[in-house]
Amino acid sequence: MAQENPLAHSLGAGARAVDPDFLNWNLPDGDVGPWLHHAPLLFTLLHQLEPANVLAICEADSALPQLLRALPNTLDDRTPVATIQLDPATAEDDAEPDSEVQADSEGQANRLKAELENLPDNIFNLILIDLPLTAPLITVIQGEPLARVSSQGAIMGLHGGDRTPEGKQLAVNIRLTQPHLTIADGVGLVVFPTADDIQPLQAANSQLGMLRSLGRAYSLIGAERRKNQADTDNHKEMLASSRKRQTQLEDTNKKQTERLLEQSAKLSDANRAINALPAQLDTATVQSARARIEKLGDKAAGGIDVPATVIRLLDAIDALRGQTDQATAERDETVKEAQAVIAQLRIKEAELLKSSHAVGRMTQELAGLALVVESSTSDMAELRSIAARKVELETENRKLQTQLAEAGTRQRKLEKQVNDFANSTSWRISAPIRAVGKILRRR
Repeated sequence: MAQENPLAHSLGAGARAVDPDFLNWNLPDGDVGPWLHHAPLLFTLLHQLEPANVLAICEADSALPQLLRALPNTLDDRTPVATIQLDPATAEDDAEPDSEVQADSEGQANRLKAELENLPDNIFNLILIDLPLTAPLITVIQGEPLARVSSQGAIMGLHGGDRTPEGKQLAVNIRLTQPHLTIADGVGLVVFPTADDIQPLQAANSQLGMLRSLGRAYSLIGAERRKNQADTDNHKEMLASSRKRQTQLEDTNKKQTERLLEQSAKLSDANRAINALPAQLDTATVQSARARIEKLGDKAAGGIDVPATVIRLLDAIDALRGQTDQATAERDETVKEAQAVIAQLRIKEAELLKSSHAVGRMTQELAGLALVVESSTSDMAELRSIAARKVELETENRKLQTQLAEAGTRQRKLEKQVNDFANSTSWRISAPIRAVGKILRRR
């Protein structure tokens, strides 16, 4: 959010309006970049001030000098415009990075101070500065070197100064402490008087909104024009490339046409030479054709240029006939070898037939053996079942034998107890009583 100036007071209406010529202004041919945003304001200031001398301090690539020359009906032909352009300074190779920046800034400030020392005193009433402001540069601008060459009540404009922290702080201080005009478009421009007189800013202030809208419109027009120019340049390059390509194609077509005519003439000669060849070719006719073609190519007898292809064709025919004879001999030899192989195959076939009969018999025997094996398998299964039953019976018998042994043991124990009881004294004493009991039971 922009900071407001609590000390600023309203500026009155301007003495002069915008020149109508400016509304029909043709943009400069070159690219003036962000300065297009500020062209209407700069134009209005020049009309309001009617400066006797203008000082422009900028970098080497700034478009400010070009814009001043392009503005219509603003500067008198005799109005001098002094321009100080500063190139970035280069520090020593062995310097540290921070010291490089410091040396660069101080170098620019020293060069600006030296340039200002060569100018007369109190002559510039419009000073435009297009620089990223560093602390050394601000010291020179706010100090005696620039104040000496400025006239009483000069107007100063700072463009793009807030691209550095120091320049941004300076712009904030100006907006907070003194009357000013500011447009944030196009890298930002701050215009302020160096004295208390605000009269030169009145006209521009009353029309600032319109001037800003015009600047934006000019910037859009410039961007569109640059785009159209780029498209035009691309189209020109494409057209030049197409024409070059067309020329190359025409040359290529011309060369190809010449080669085709050449080949057509050679083909005509070749057709005549081929027509001289016999319909049936054998060794004798090939030799005869060679003689006829040699006679056809005899220039002394009014012959033609016989193509070397025809001679190579005859040589190829001779070579092919030799290859054909060799192939025929190889074919006959191959047939003989094939017949011998067939005879061997027939012998092998008879042996194979015998082997087939033997294999049939063996197959039948294997079928019988399979039945025997199947029966043996069934018997083995039954034997395994009997063996399993035998194991079970033996296990049961061992259990019964164990139980029998245990029963015999218990019987012997009981018999011993009975014998012991029968032989005991109590048993013998109670014998009469038992006899009486038996008698009573009988009764």
